[in-house]
Amino acid sequence: MKTEISPLKLSVHDSIIAMKVNVDHSSMEASLKLFSFKDPIKVVGFEDEYQIIDGYRRWMAAQSLGIKKVPIVVVDTSNVKLESILSNSTEDRTALEIVLSIRCVLDELGSSQGKKRELIEGLEEEDLKDRFTMVSKILGLNLSSVQLRKYITIDDFDKDPSNPLNESLIDKIDLGTLSVSRADSIVKRLKEESKLNNELDTQLKCPIISNQYEIYNMNNKKAYTKIEDNSIDLLYFSPDYLGIKNYRNVPKEDQIGALGLNDYIDELVNQSLHFNKMTN
Repeated sequence: MKTEISPLKLSVHDSIIAMKVNVDHSSMEASLKLFSFKDPIKVVGFEDEYQIIDGYRRWMAAQSLGIKKVPIVVVDTSNVKLESILSNSTEDRTALEIVLSIRCVLDELGSSQGKKRELIEGLEEEDLKDRFTMVSKILGLNLSSVQLRKYITIDDFDKDPSNPLNESLIDKIDLGTLSVSRADSIVKRLKEESKLNNELDTQLKCPIISNQYEIYNMNNKKAYTKIEDNSIDLLYFSPDYLGIKNYRNVPKEDQIGALGLNDYIDELVNQSLHFNKMTN
């Protein structure tokens, strides 16, 4: 059923609201001014309770332009999210939209053979060998399966409670301050650092002591309390850089790089005096 309705009487369906964060509709305003509506907004519901499943940018642009009536078409679907994803042919998807779209189609591909055949209709045989290649074709994305996997890896890392970052990498991609490849590299590096730190923590929970040596897991401020005077032949001293204020996994009070210049110098002098006593 196709009709026209005030844009103020429409809302976005709950299942796709998360996908519309950071969506820019400004370019759609110019298109509506020149060509008006080429396609109606797809909705579900009835009377004054219509909810948008496709056409969010057109709806937002229409409100910005003060358009009083917008064309809608009511569709009957059992899977609103999938219908919205497959209807959205725009190439200007946000990173969040891409992630949620990938996950939705992957879920559908894995749920039943019937739905799988329906989704892959028209694809070439070579497109069916890899699930992520299939997803890219189904969604009309000009992205390789490797790139799609990067999106999922980054999103999984964003959601991981042990993630040390304060900001979402997916959000940074949408803001244009980070590329997908760079974000993926950050994730790999942080995961590797975490793995090494966990291994080191396991090894150094207690001092490792033998007849020849002792190993302690402690910072320079505490090390001198365990080491006898005039007992060190070689000392390697690597203080924090001045102005560095965020060494991961190190409490702020233990970061001398976070001090002001005079206090930084005083701290280096104090540590040097302690070390001088320990060296031969």
